[in-house]
Amino acid sequence: MIATNKLKIFNDPIYGFITIPNTLIYDLIQHPYFQRLRRISQMGMSYLVYPGAHHTRFHHALGCMHIMQKAIQTLQFKGVEISKEEENGLLIAILLHDIGHGPFSHAMENSIVEGVHHEEISLKFMNALNEEFGGQLDLAIQIFKGEYPRKFMYQLISSQLDMDRMDYLKRDSFYSGVAEGNINSERLIQMMNVVLRQSLCMSVIFIALYSSKNTGPGMKYWLLTVLSVLSHYITGAVFLFASLITLSRYSKLLMKDVALVFRIIFTAGNFPSVNLPYARTY
Repeated sequence: MIATNKLKIFNDPIYGFITIPNTLIYDLIQHPYFQRLRRISQMGMSYLVYPGAHHTRFHHALGCMHIMQKAIQTLQFKGVEISKEEENGLLIAILLHDIGHGPFSHAMENSIVEGVHHEEISLKFMNALNEEFGGQLDLAIQIFKGEYPRKFMYQLISSQLDMDRMDYLKRDSFYSGVAEGNINSERLIQMMNVVLRQSLCMSVIFIALYSSKNTGPGMKYWLLTVLSVLSHYITGAVFLFASLITLSRYSKLLMKDVALVFRIIFTAGNFPSVNLPYARTY
């Protein structure tokens, strides 16, 4: 039997070549639970208004894994100790963070099963995969749940400057054509560090804490550069959300109507005549 080469490379339109770092992550990507993300729209029904927005959660998950690799390399270069096991846990946690999304992503969340968020379903998938892979996802699950003692690792997964947000701002901007969301994620990652009680921060904090005596023109220019990048990140997120929020609200209303119809069909066994009050707004 010919051995399968599991160290594959994806050609991503946002970052270029994305490398699968090890065989475990390759096997997770190949698993049917993860492969279903190829059919889950990243931006729900936004493609009805933004025709290019046909990218999927599969694309997003791979992109998050890629920039997590970059973030780990940056932190290690700055002297932050991250073991091989912790690195693998971070990559698995960010790769699987959205595996619980259902059809049309957020647009249909809480429509079929009320009060259950995709993070909870993601955790159920991760626990099932952990059993199947003999406990190799234990650390990743700890990080994902925020239970691992080194808190900056959870912040890389979920915070105001996490890898999830950095990817979807660039990716959704690229595919929708809403240019305001095209942030400089590379610069933001290069400015990351870990300080004070294992918390993740941007390098601008170092200026305030440790460089108050250095007020030369070089420091002032660097500070302006950092603030400019952070400002672009914040305003990019705001403008992208503003462009898509109205469409997202209508999508959720439509999905609630669709879910209502399916509930009635499954319970009654026939196709009823249902009044859909929001049908004319799309």
